[in-house]
Amino acid sequence: MRVEEFAWLIPRYATRLDHARTAIAEIDELGEPEVIDARAWMLQHLPPATASSLVHGDLLGQNILLGLDQPDAVIDWEYAQVGDPACDLAVVTRGVRRPFQIEGGMDRLLEAYAQAGGAEIQRAQVHFYELALAVRGYRDALLGESRQAPVQQLQFLRSLLRRVSEP
Repeated sequence: MRVEEFAWLIPRYATRLDHARTAIAEIDELGEPEVIDARAWMLQHLPPATASSLVHGDLLGQNILLGLDQPDAVIDWEYAQVGDPACDLAVVTRGVRRPFQIEGGMDRLLEAYAQAGGAEIQRAQVHFYELALAVRGYRDALLGESRQAPVQQLQFLRSLLRRVSEP
């Protein structure tokens, strides 16, 4: 079978902007001040309406296999979609202050992504999806679908929002 035969299985957004608007719509039902502030920030930092690309959706270390005598591979594509690649980068950074525990980790990630041929991604576009993930984490905690308590998730969202809003 050819991979094109399975294309209908994954969500598709025509543009990066379409993907971002869907991410905002997913958090509309929550009315906490932090969520409202995060949504407002996100609306001010929408990505461009450029073409989407394949996004893994769960690009964490355990899904990247570095082969010693075999080619490197990425596994576990259950969250794959055609959307905004900044979303994958946000999964990698997870809203931490120092991605990869190094100074300038975000800048190095964006540089490496561009050098590898990826779309131009701005820091704010990654922060957009970091906020979306943080709000989703809070919502999941409210529903009892997280190991974290809602108050912890809300605190993380508050801290992330403060950090991304700094000049």
